[in-house]
Parts: sequence; C-alpha cells; structure tokens
Amino acid sequence: MRDGTTRRKILDATAGLIAELGWPAVTTRRIAERAGVNNALVHYYFGTKEALLIEAASTMFAEEFEGPMTRMVTAPTFADGLRAYIDYLRVIEDHGPRVTVSVEALLRGLRDESVRAWIDEVLLGARRILEELVVAAQARGELPADLDPAGSAVVLAALLDGLVLYRLIDPDLDLDAVESSLLGMMAATPKGTP
Repeated sequence: MRDGTTRRKILDATAGLIAELGWPAVTTRRIAERAGVNNALVHYYFGTKEALLIEAASTMFAEEFEGPMTRMVTAPTFADGLRAYIDYLRVIEDHGPRVTVSVEALLRGLRDESVRAWIDEVLLGARRILEELVVAAQARGELPADLDPAGSAVVLAALLDGLVLYRLIDPDLDLDAVESSLLGMMAATPKGTP
C-alpha cells in the first residue's frame, strides 16, 4: 500500500470514529482496526493520537467548507451565489461524517487552542472569500458601493453558519422561504445607500 493511501485510510478511519464516538472516545487501537493497519503505523504517520485527531478533523472541516464556498465563488452573480449556498443546505447530510466531525471540532476548539487556531484559519479564509465576493458584487452594481466589505463578510459568514446550524437542527427547515427572504432583503437595499 502506498504511503499516501495508508495515510488517507488512517485519516478517514479517524474522522469516521470521531463522528461515531466523539473526540474523547477515539483510540489509536480503534483507528488501526478501522483502517485495517497495524497500530504502529498510526504512530509512525502521525506521532500522537492528538496530532492525528486534529489533522483528521481539520481535513474534514476544510473539505466541508470547500463545497459551499466553491459554489458561491463560481456563481455569476452575488444572488446566484446565495442561491447556490441554499442549494448546498438542501443536500447537506444531517448526521453525515463531515458535518458531525466539524461540529465535534468546534466543540473541541472551545477547550483546545490548537484546534481553535486551525478553525480560525479556515473561517478567516472563508471570510476573505466572502469579502472578495462583496467587492466584486459592488463593482457589478449588485450591492451598495459604500458597504464595508470586511464587515459585510463577517455578517454574511455569521448568517451562513447560522443557517447551517438551523438546517442541522431542523431538517424540515423551509429553505424556499429562507432563500426568498434572503434575496428579498438584498433587493430591498437601495443601491448606493448605507
């Protein structure tokens, strides 16, 4: 087995166990069994269990963010980007491993500064992307020119993160109404007004 394949199998096994059992219950023995490798390989590739848990969770967390952000960036208009994000919410797995690992990581980040640091890095990257989207939308006349892009990015990030949480808690959330309201609020903002 190639090193990259073995490493990824261990990461995937770890993420699956974090999702199923929660961060504290994962052991290297369980990881090795799930990955179908010798326990010594777990330590060889990652050193400590904590380093492995952090890398597995950070990989899943980043992959979970990548999908909806890519949808927004590739959309032709700002409104289309918001629609694409809502479409992502329609297909998100309530208890899928990526979402569950991401939530576990957020909880862990409350107590572990190293976990908080990489979460902050991912979120900062997302806010930078949102800021660029706001600037581009302003240049196209889709958003008021005097909106602060950085402040708008923080508000948008909080709104979008909140929608993910609402969707996870309420799988029957009326996303059509959410989309209509969100786009209606955007349309109600006169161009060139604060």
